[in-house]
Amino acid sequence: MRDVILLGVLSVGLLACNKAGPGTTGCEPHCAMPAAFDACGGKIMTGANAIDPDEYVKQATAWSADIIDCRLGPDYEAYHGTGSGDTRPTAYKPPDQHTPLGRNNMGMTFQLGGPATADSMNIFGSVIDQVLYAPDDVLNPGVDRISTYDWSSHVIVEMPERVWWGTPDCWWPNCHANPDPATHLPAWQAALGHAVNHPIAAARTYMSWSNDALVVFQGGFVGATGSQTSDDHYPTFVFPPNKVPTAIATTSYHEFALVTIWDTDAKKGQVAVLALEGKGLATATHGWYYIGFPSVGSYTNIKLLGYIDLPDMATPTAIDAAGDNASGLVPGGIQLGLIHLDTQAVRDEFMTGKYKEGIVATSGYAVVTSRWENKATFIDLQPLFAYYRSMYVTTQANFDLTQDATKWPYTFETQPDQKPIVLTTVAVDHPQAVLAGRHRYDANALTKAYIASLDGTITAYDVTSLDNTAAAVASDVKVAFTTKVGRNPTTMIWPRETDPKDPKASPYDFNDSFVVVSRGDREIDFVTTDKSSGTVFRSFTDSRLGDPVDIDIGERAYVMAVADWKAKKIVTYRFAPTPAEHITPQQSFGLGTDGKAEAECGGELPIEGHPFKLSSTNVN
Repeated sequence: MRDVILLGVLSVGLLACNKAGPGTTGCEPHCAMPAAFDACGGKIMTGANAIDPDEYVKQATAWSADIIDCRLGPDYEAYHGTGSGDTRPTAYKPPDQHTPLGRNNMGMTFQLGGPATADSMNIFGSVIDQVLYAPDDVLNPGVDRISTYDWSSHVIVEMPERVWWGTPDCWWPNCHANPDPATHLPAWQAALGHAVNHPIAAARTYMSWSNDALVVFQGGFVGATGSQTSDDHYPTFVFPPNKVPTAIATTSYHEFALVTIWDTDAKKGQVAVLALEGKGLATATHGWYYIGFPSVGSYTNIKLLGYIDLPDMATPTAIDAAGDNASGLVPGGIQLGLIHLDTQAVRDEFMTGKYKEGIVATSGYAVVTSRWENKATFIDLQPLFAYYRSMYVTTQANFDLTQDATKWPYTFETQPDQKPIVLTTVAVDHPQAVLAGRHRYDANALTKAYIASLDGTITAYDVTSLDNTAAAVASDVKVAFTTKVGRNPTTMIWPRETDPKDPKASPYDFNDSFVVVSRGDREIDFVTTDKSSGTVFRSFTDSRLGDPVDIDIGERAYVMAVADWKAKKIVTYRFAPTPAEHITPQQSFGLGTDGKAEAECGGELPIEGHPFKLSSTNVN
């Protein structure tokens, strides 16, 4: 469900400008349209709806550190000038301690807890991230695995570090998972026809446990890679050369991946729909057996269903999506892997019985934006979800059709009724990031989609009609309100833990509260919303952050990892006490020297290049 946005405006050659005050940008128009804007896409559009075909192909196929920097948009110096001084605070960091215990007796460095014990009563776990970056070494594929939070042996590690358990051909202490082990698999290189490199985007849903990240590379290659508990099938898909991917999102429970495409032959924008199969871990009851249905994202197969043409957009640059299902577990906490749909009695439970609500999606939507065309397109996913529901959980005859793997799932060409519908396109000024909400708890609340513009304006759209089974029309999509954050917001993301300063938000709300990183002001804004307004309740900055461009919030503690582009590092911060169950006997750690601070830093990890994307999952 998470998007990555890479086609942006140039971060050099801007006239410096200072923030005019809260709720303003103070530098239009020259900051919004820099002199060097042409370098990474500004020349694509030659008119309101006309493109330069040569520039279109050039920008679609460009990839380098300079190009990515340009696409990420204006940095701090572009707005504030050079030599402006740094008066930011420095968050407290607990001291590093070392223990020879743990990790196959190889020891570890930790920040909280202790003394370490050899027997932790089987209390352990971690959060791992895939990191995408523009590498210093051209032979480096630009994807690493790191850990951003870890607990075991009566200690907690909150600093970022390379995962300690190695790669398929290399084990601790001789090397670490750098690069990510999937990137040098012979099967990946054989599928693409050459070494896998030049990452563009990665996606995991935040709405459930999400074992694997789907990573998209410049050559049109899509591959799944995960962690030490994700069953490592590493399925792949490769787009034709004329179908250039620019961003990726998954639906709420790993049913489908949606990939924005520039078609360099037809010079048009599209969204590719990939059906995802998550049979990995099924024998452990976590996974499910049905492609295009909910799973825990331990992928075993990827199949192209077809393309959705974007009639009003040639240059899609970002996407996010959501479905109306609310849980990856059936009532009573039963794992999906224990449910088999091959009998009518079980299927009836999903249509009319105790599993009718919340497990299998009945509706949903996607939002696609283009910063070059200043547009956002809303897509109704209800036909797709309804079709898969009808095939899997209605009649025996329909279910039997899904068991023929040589034909199922059917493509849009074979079964056009399943194809999602482009509902409407609206004007948005310089959209940088998009976030698709899904309201699960309050039936009277709005379902909101958020689009962040270059000047720091966040526009919330009421998309409630796309979040239920009622027929949606274009006029249903309307602006609910706007709010302001820092300039050049490159990423928006959902928190997955309760925030002490936002008590109304549940940890898995995914609609009313979100976090934004704004490259132009080097700040991270925490936003809470209602039906008619949004409020920034925390604006965080730290002297360690030279150029923040992406963030990821872990699933097991309120720890945020930040990708610092220029400094070539990952920095972690914690914004809430640690869960007490991570230490035995139970103990929770507050923030700062007195346990009452607003945040603390876990540590820093150098990256062998410029990081621009993080994507995490829980491991235990």
